[in-house]
Amino acid sequence: MAKEPQIQDAETSTSIDPFFTRNNLTLQDQQECYTIVSQLYPNQPISPASCQGYCSFTLFVGPSTVIQFRPSPYRLDLTTTSLASSIHSTHAPNTSHRAVLCSSGLHVYSMSRIPGLSLRDARARSPVLARSPQYLETLCTSLAAFLLHSWHSPPPPMPLGKIGTSLYPRLQLLATALPPRFRPTARHLVDNASSIASLPWVLTHGDLVPGNIMLSPSSGRLTGLVDWAEAEVLPFGLCLYGLEEILGEMTEAV
Repeated sequence: MAKEPQIQDAETSTSIDPFFTRNNLTLQDQQECYTIVSQLYPNQPISPASCQGYCSFTLFVGPSTVIQFRPSPYRLDLTTTSLASSIHSTHAPNTSHRAVLCSSGLHVYSMSRIPGLSLRDARARSPVLARSPQYLETLCTSLAAFLLHSWHSPPPPMPLGKIGTSLYPRLQLLATALPPRFRPTARHLVDNASSIASLPWVLTHGDLVPGNIMLSPSSGRLTGLVDWAEAEVLPFGLCLYGLEEILGEMTEAV
């Protein structure tokens, strides 16, 4: 008989996470997630991640394992996650598919845990340090080194993803829908789209936001990226919007 899960946050046994209500699942489905984790990893402490994704429910198991539950429409492409870990080594999680839960249909994945703290949590814990010039310089420099691995590791032929198949239509939309002062620049990009396509195509993380950027909380050095669900092969440089996420942040209008 399986032992009760060693849940570190007792509230999880009585309150339902928003992920389950969004997906028309129940508290019983949530408890089943904890039960299967305790069966896969007996006698290990289990705690929910402080920052949950919209399309997944994530649990930490002991010091080095992550278990993630995802509905079928948001299941992971293991070819992509395997490519990420082969290119970036310990800076991307090793991922495997463990099971599908019968009652809820949730897919169960295990991942190696990337050490450190997310940029999101670092800003909350040490707002002055996490925004200091030296801290940000260290993070940007280590991110550049991270991206260099993809530059030197061309992927095998892969089908284009959601962004890759829509680059040109998106540029065309910008050329007609942006405020007039920006349209000449957008039109120039449309006219030179072939130059973009001629860049090296690399595996690109599709959601480079503070919650997915892991770093050393004391130095700001990048330790890895998590959540490769939206990764795909794209022209090199299309992930550089991440610099805006690092050097600034979204705030409410005043």
